[in-house]
Amino acid sequence: MRADGTGPAAGSDIPRMEVPVFLAVMPASGGHVQAPEEHRVLITSKPRIDDAYAAGEEIELEVELAVPKELIGDPSLELSIGDQSRQADFSGRAPAWCTASALYFRYVVRPEDIDPDGIGIAANALTLNGGIVGLTGAVGTNVDHKVDGSAVQVPQVRRVAFLGGPWNVAYRAGDEISVAVSFTLPIEVTGTPQLALQVGSRTREASFRRLIRFDYRGDDGFTTLLFRYTVQSEDRDADGISIAANALAPNGATITGNGGVAAALDLGAHALDDNPRHKVNGAIVAQAPHLRRVDFPEGPPNGIAYRAGEEIEVMVSFSEQLEVTGEPQLALQVGSRMRHALFERGYKLRNLDGTPDWVLLFKYTVEADDWDADGIGIPANALALNGGTISSRSGVAVALDLGALAIDDDPEQKVGAGVAPEVLRLWISRPEIEDEPHGAGQEISVGVKFPGHLRVTGKPQLALQVGSRTRKATFKYAQHDNGGQLGLYGNFPVTNIYFSYVVQAEDRDADGISVVGNALSLNGGTITSKDGVAATIDLGVHAVHNDPMNKVDGSICHPAYGC
Repeated sequence: MRADGTGPAAGSDIPRMEVPVFLAVMPASGGHVQAPEEHRVLITSKPRIDDAYAAGEEIELEVELAVPKELIGDPSLELSIGDQSRQADFSGRAPAWCTASALYFRYVVRPEDIDPDGIGIAANALTLNGGIVGLTGAVGTNVDHKVDGSAVQVPQVRRVAFLGGPWNVAYRAGDEISVAVSFTLPIEVTGTPQLALQVGSRTREASFRRLIRFDYRGDDGFTTLLFRYTVQSEDRDADGISIAANALAPNGATITGNGGVAAALDLGAHALDDNPRHKVNGAIVAQAPHLRRVDFPEGPPNGIAYRAGEEIEVMVSFSEQLEVTGEPQLALQVGSRMRHALFERGYKLRNLDGTPDWVLLFKYTVEADDWDADGIGIPANALALNGGTISSRSGVAVALDLGALAIDDDPEQKVGAGVAPEVLRLWISRPEIEDEPHGAGQEISVGVKFPGHLRVTGKPQLALQVGSRTRKATFKYAQHDNGGQLGLYGNFPVTNIYFSYVVQAEDRDADGISVVGNALSLNGGTITSKDGVAATIDLGVHAVHNDPMNKVDGSICHPAYGC
């Protein structure tokens, strides 16, 4: 494990020199000496190239303590490199949450360091807390960790990869193709080298854009050259782009490693044959990306309404990848106020049918005086550049008008601490016997769904219209569900309130049960949110008229119900 809490990846080929040692810490003022404790010393790095560390490379070490130790000042660890003693600097300790109690050390190899037999660690190597430290059992040399500070290391290509890919099937005219070439050692570049891409029968030159440094293997990072090429209208490659072994050319530039050593530019085994994921058809002309949908990916955290300090997210999805500069905004109609959600980021989202969307995510943080009991609206002219730009990768500007995808008051996106929960849905249980009416003695269960976790007291009732009779279904129980209301991309909490009625012998309804809009009554009880806000109990559009799947005939009595 390293000082940042990470450790070598599973299956790592880094050789670990493990040496059992014993540590006794003696108080500076004298007194009883603690019993020796077993510890381990590990070399967790390895030479980058060949079998010896070169000048500038870091040797990383770890001391695993049998029990945690309080540190006063920085401990140190002495290394034996050839006939020289070198001090490895303390670089940190394992975080508090880590099960191991470990100390970490690093040493940077000097040009004069030479050790063909491998690094050694002496018996008195560790200094801890300024006290007297004894290590029993000397540590021998290790042939997996030789040192040759005089060695000249030549940076070599270690990987060639496409970054990203075509938006759909193939790159189109105006699209950019990005390729990364990574080296084994850090390098510097002057000038503008080129990378040849074989696009069908044509060779196209990708231009050097910049260096990218990766933190790889825990060392000081490799350097990657980023190249880009813009597809022309005449470009065609139905098999996919290839990159030959001799594709990287200086073009008058220099690519050098430590000490000015010229890098080896041959791609060798990292050359790429026709890659079917990177086809090209320049005949497809880029058009303005079109708007596909405008969505709220989530609802209020409490299922009822957003409160002050909570974030409202809106996704505006387009037909292809976009480039965004500046801070575009999206206007939200929150009650009588117009609020502005700020652009957060863009990302690719794969639809269920496999087609991709490019999503622009906007966020707005609710203010204390925001209130909207009807739900947030998003007008057709809500999307504004605000001094920025939104365009395709080929530079075609998007049309900003939301048109028919504008949102009127969305009842699932209310705002304000005192907003009343409203009915989301009502359903009636089906008869026990398929295609038969509810018979005498059968229980009819009716569920009413509300947003949020509600409290129910007393015995609310639900009136059922069974033929010419009004029957009262009584409150049975309320069930909380943390993910019961499934949105397009997420869930929010709900409460299902269940009512029950047992069919009587005289009940008849050949058309099916009805539940009118004012059927739900409190009957002296309460239905409230956690904050004590009374729920709106009118069923509204969720009322049911003559449900043909729930007919009733009390003259039918099944033996299972005591008939």
